[in-house]
Amino acid sequence: MDSTGKSAVCQPFRDLNMFYKNKIKHKWITIAALAVVFLGVGQGCTLKSDSQEPVGVLKSYISASFQAKNPEDKGKMEAFLTGETLRRLTAWSPEQFSRAFIETPRRFKSLTILENKPVGETTTTITYELAYQEGSPGKETRITQKKLAEVVLEAGAWKIREVKNLRESIDYLGEFTLP
Repeated sequence: MDSTGKSAVCQPFRDLNMFYKNKIKHKWITIAALAVVFLGVGQGCTLKSDSQEPVGVLKSYISASFQAKNPEDKGKMEAFLTGETLRRLTAWSPEQFSRAFIETPRRFKSLTILENKPVGETTTTITYELAYQEGSPGKETRITQKKLAEVVLEAGAWKIREVKNLRESIDYLGEFTLP
């Protein structure tokens, strides 16, 4: 008998039982830590992307649109486009491009990929939600758009062929209204 009144014969079994309980506990802690690391890497707050993949091309285009500082940046954005979408952007004058991407103060908030669906070997559709703020302080609006992009493989590179707006909501921030 030991000082607790339990048999000394049972002590090795209690130690072995504690060893396995701790081992299982440590295994779950390790699995949870790895899950957090891998999920955290995929959900970064920046638009880091692999432009060799359809989602990467979309992220790179959106990033370029929010980083546009002068009309010459239109060429960077055109590099991600093809078809009618490219023709529409190419047709814009420098003034139109400036009004849409430079003069309007837009601040990126989030991009959520809702669905990435291959349609064939050379076509993928991506459903995503883009949120950003627009306007000057005190008169800001938060715009959330749900969109569908068609991305195609063209001459060995993925390009955005079409983007359709599925839904848009506008929240007026800081604005008071009468009931």
